Amino acid sequence: MPATAVARPRPRPRSYDNGRPVPDDPAAAKNFHDHVGLASPHPSYDPQGHAKREEEHENDRPDPARAKVLGGLTPYLQVDGAIKAAEFYKKAFGAEEVFAYPADEKGRTMHIHLYINGSTLMLGDAYPEHGHPHQAAQGYTLQLHLGKDDIDAWWKRAVDAGCEIVTPLQVMFWGDRWGQVKDPFGVAWAMNAPTE
Repeated sequence: MPATAVARPRPRPRSYDNGRPVPDDPAAAKNFHDHVGLASPHPSYDPQGHAKREEEHENDRPDPARAKVLGGLTPYLQVDGAIKAAEFYKKAFGAEEVFAYPADEKGRTMHIHLYINGSTLMLGDAYPEHGHPHQAAQGYTLQLHLGKDDIDAWWKRAVDAGCEIVTPLQVMFWGDRWGQVKDPFGVAWAMNAPTE
């Protein structure tokens, strides 16, 4: 009679951002590290890949799980130059950076979490060597819903920072003021505000 395998309960992995697991064993930590191309292992592990006790890494890094996600739907952009894009979004759209993984040896990061206009925007770089090549932004627009007294200042700031005007800000057939710009990373942004 064949032996019956006994299923052991598996401990739930700790999550580091929106439910993605942090590996609990050294081999998985190394695979994670190699996959994202970071210059050093995940801060939850020592240089040999052994898991640190909670108190050993408590202050190593900000905990992205503590960066609150704002809004019920989060755009996640893959751009060529996520760190530069985040800096641009601070100038153009008043973004606040609430978390970022450090850059690898090629200057890329797998994750940046921003707040813009009361919502979360996340972005990261392409990793073609891991099956995630860069693809140009197309077929979508990030729309900012603004107050009627705010839209002109938002528009000016974006254009002054270097956004290209695609559709000038104007009153549209639905009665709101609306316009569209494209940022230097190829992402389309629209602004909408009521006229009254």
